[in-house]
Amino acid sequence: MKKTIKLNGINAIVTRSLSPEYKHDIILKSFAILREKGFDFQLTIVGDGVQLPFLKALAKKLKIDTKVTFTGKLPSSQLSEVLQQSNFYISMPTTEGVSASLFEAMATNCYPIVTDIPGNQSWIDHRKNGQLIPVNDYEQLASELIWAIENPSYREQAVTYNRKFIEQNVNYSTNMKMIADRYHELINTTKN
Repeated sequence: MKKTIKLNGINAIVTRSLSPEYKHDIILKSFAILREKGFDFQLTIVGDGVQLPFLKALAKKLKIDTKVTFTGKLPSSQLSEVLQQSNFYISMPTTEGVSASLFEAMATNCYPIVTDIPGNQSWIDHRKNGQLIPVNDYEQLASELIWAIENPSYREQAVTYNRKFIEQNVNYSTNMKMIADRYHELINTTKN
């Protein structure tokens, strides 16, 4: 079943724990800029953590609290539903390895906007299949969100590309079969 790509409006999701290194404050500040510029949006922040009270207070201070939903931690099935209802995935960590959260978002047709750090650069090419934002730059994040909203055909191509990429390269069953096949080849080579 092909999922419809959601292009209209901003229905963004953040799926990182509410810890300082994930910079949710940068995301909230960027959405305050969008509000000031007249953009309508819904921002869903999934996860728990020590910064929850601070982030709720910041959303209220920035006057975006009615547009931000803090869900707490969600079970996998419910997270999948929320991802499928979203059209933007945002993650602004200061450091990152391989991000399963990014892969989940790409697999569910969320357009990724993430920090410009080595872990993300391995998967996202700026304005090819997502956007890369300098660490701590909430103004640039707001600017790139606006650019993405104003370029829906680009986003449609990017999410289609990302979905195919995930299906071909980040499928556990497929990759484990390739690893097992290669392992067996090596074993057979050493026996001869």
